[in-house]
Amino acid sequence: MVEKVSISTAVDKLKSLPWRELFYMFYIEPVVFMLIFSHLLSGTVMRNQIIYQTCRVIFHYNETDCRQLDDKDASHEVHAIETEIQSYVADMFLIRTLMESIVPAVCGLFIGSWSDHYGRKPLLVVSMIGFSGSALINTLICALSSSRDINPWWYTMAAVPHSLLGGMCVFSVAAFCFLSDITDIRTRPYRMIAIEFLMFIAISSGSLLSSYVYEATSASITQSISAAIVVLATLFIICCVPESLHIRLEKDAAESAERTEKPEKDVPLSACDMQLNTVSIDCPNDVIDDEKKEHDKQIVPITIDTRPKAATDTKNISLFGLKINDDKQERSTNVLYTSEKHLDERNETKQLDSVTNEAKQQQQQNEPEAATDANNMGLFSLTHIKDMFRTCCKPRDNHAREIIWLVTLAMFMAMFVVDGAMTVMYLFVRQKFHWSVREFTLFETISQMVPMVGALIGILLLRKVFGLSVVTLALLSLFSEILSNLTRGCASFPWHMYLSVAFGIFRSIGGPMCRTIVSNIVPASDLGKIFSIKNVFQSFAPFVAAPLYTLIYQHSLSVFPGLFNFLSAALFLVAFVAICFVWRFKYMHKQHYAELLK
Repeated sequence: MVEKVSISTAVDKLKSLPWRELFYMFYIEPVVFMLIFSHLLSGTVMRNQIIYQTCRVIFHYNETDCRQLDDKDASHEVHAIETEIQSYVADMFLIRTLMESIVPAVCGLFIGSWSDHYGRKPLLVVSMIGFSGSALINTLICALSSSRDINPWWYTMAAVPHSLLGGMCVFSVAAFCFLSDITDIRTRPYRMIAIEFLMFIAISSGSLLSSYVYEATSASITQSISAAIVVLATLFIICCVPESLHIRLEKDAAESAERTEKPEKDVPLSACDMQLNTVSIDCPNDVIDDEKKEHDKQIVPITIDTRPKAATDTKNISLFGLKINDDKQERSTNVLYTSEKHLDERNETKQLDSVTNEAKQQQQQNEPEAATDANNMGLFSLTHIKDMFRTCCKPRDNHAREIIWLVTLAMFMAMFVVDGAMTVMYLFVRQKFHWSVREFTLFETISQMVPMVGALIGILLLRKVFGLSVVTLALLSLFSEILSNLTRGCASFPWHMYLSVAFGIFRSIGGPMCRTIVSNIVPASDLGKIFSIKNVFQSFAPFVAAPLYTLIYQHSLSVFPGLFNFLSAALFLVAFVAICFVWRFKYMHKQHYAELLK
């Protein structure tokens, strides 16, 4: 019997679940997984293919030498060819990175405000169409290169479609705004960690399978599989993903209404509150004057009557220290007051009705104007830029504006390092340790799996058990990044690279915690603009990061190729100091940020 009751209770709970909100977690996460998995599946293979085709087509070396470029046991002549080619390929990677950043940087100026007006889904669709176009062009070029010599610069031109349609800048703004729309303050950090966890699974699995698929098939087939995955993700967004902006606006409206009604609901009524303490009668001045003239003769001073209550004259009425001795006059006065009171109430009602009607008419006049302004405001209107910078720069209570800019600085520093190191990291390990595609993808897989474990430890143990705040976890992540980059810069043996991965175990929790800080302290109407300004800075970062890291790597290639890692450590130190100031502001306003940044 107990078993039947428990089963029925479980069934009732399942039926009462908000299924629509439950299925929201299956909308954006699969798209992020498929996009990142496809990039990692073909990314290293295509870089290796570019190096090979540069050796064959640009430098005209024979095929045998070009095939041995990633071989540890190759001759010194082949290693010299590798050094010569790497300087040229680094410039090629630099040009591609800059191409992928120009249009997204411009789009980022408008896209946040536009998404707050018109929604997140259009941005997801447009950016994914760009990724699909670039993947298909890469597949075509790679397939043609297997039968004829194709200039490797065509791979750089293949980046044009997703660059023109916003690229990762537009996609990340839309994806994280979508995630913020369907979550609340309590669940948002866990969803941010969950999507980060899924990203690491995509990165590690894509990197691990990349070399096996490449050895089993070819570069063109590997790229074809990657393109097919991106196309499927694009179709999934178009057909299945709903718009999320109205969900967040409805939640904010409900919370605002609840906060407005809460003070009235929280005031308790007691028996004392129901008792009558005083009576106040408000009459117009002319009525009071008329009554005073008519009753002056009938007013006499009050005398203290010590007789019992039963013996008291029932016709005498004491009112506010005055005694009136005429029942008829009292009744006439009451009638006069009552008629005047009803007249005043009718006048007040008419005034309220007239004010309400004027407000309604004004609202009806303003609504078409607002709709016209919204329709006339195009995608590339300067109003979007003004709106974005006004939102990010307007004064906010409790140093919220300073916190937003400090967190944005920290995320910019992290993205600056990623954009710079990504350009030269594969070249660095080939030059320093002569790693093959298999060895590099294995290292890349482990370097993503270890932070995945760190994310689980950070969110389940450090946050849930020890109760560390999002700010403290962000500081821990940045400190982990500093140690990791210092170790990588000093690496002289391959196992030193894996030691740097161990030091960077908590690096994956920094991004989700920073995004959670921003999401929790700004309203939904400002969220897209805040994320947009962050992505604008991150889109402009490659214009400085990629040339800077490439320049440092080219000049230190023959002497100390790992020098760029020390620059990365210094930039993460700047981000660490910025989050320290956020921590200080949090403790300056403990009451306000107790729940928001706990």
